Amino acid sequence: MPSCLFCEATTLTRGYIFPGWTIADFPQTSYTSRQIRETHGISKSSKQFAECEVSIVCGSCYSGWMNRIEDRARPILRPLINGIEPPLLTANNQRRLAVWACLRAYIVEAVDRTRAKYSTRNERGAFAANHRRIPPDNTIVWLARLLGPEHRGGDICGSKRKVLVTHTSTVDALQACNFYIGKVAFQILQWRGNTVRVGNHDPADASFLLRNWNARVIEIWPNHFKPGATLPEPLTARESEAFFNRLRSPGHANLSEARVVIHCP
Repeated sequence: MPSCLFCEATTLTRGYIFPGWTIADFPQTSYTSRQIRETHGISKSSKQFAECEVSIVCGSCYSGWMNRIEDRARPILRPLINGIEPPLLTANNQRRLAVWACLRAYIVEAVDRTRAKYSTRNERGAFAANHRRIPPDNTIVWLARLLGPEHRGGDICGSKRKVLVTHTSTVDALQACNFYIGKVAFQILQWRGNTVRVGNHDPADASFLLRNWNARVIEIWPNHFKPGATLPEPLTARESEAFFNRLRSPGHANLSEARVVIHCP
């Protein structure tokens, strides 16, 4: 019998893949979703997002600690989605955004039933029980700004449309997730063990991943963007595609990849 993604409960509740409050920012009831698995050449289209609900968590988790994560992140995240200057990105606010991004990564990972999960039940249980509300160990979260409706390039294109892109990649004990939603992007890197490499680098020393970005991408966990500093300029179309793919490398040529693109027509 299926059980909750985060606990042992077997009575599951239906909920949106992304939180219901974002429907106010993506107001259509139906969006086109395209899923691509590059290693298998599969491409599927379906209607998802606002009308797409899944039963993977119990009511206690959904309306309890998960709802509190949403409530804490929403006042900071909603302005970013809409391209409005957010409240000051204090260290605490950056942590709240990072925790929200990690929660979404678990949800998106679970919805993709075409591949094995990166996370373990113990890891997800520890995340749910972590009352300090910090991202898991061996996790880095970056944030970037996007041009939004004017953005064109790759799978996120179109005039006068809001865009949500989710992308997950796994190889060995490493997972990378990208969320492009409105005018903000999150990138989450998680790994397990001491032998995992991003290219030839130890992911624990991730400073190399900010090279050549000229402060266009900021790290919000574990190292915080300096509170009060000017937010980076939005990524160009070319830069956003490079950001999307920057965790891929020749050493990961056989990376198992699933990409979900959800956009407003």
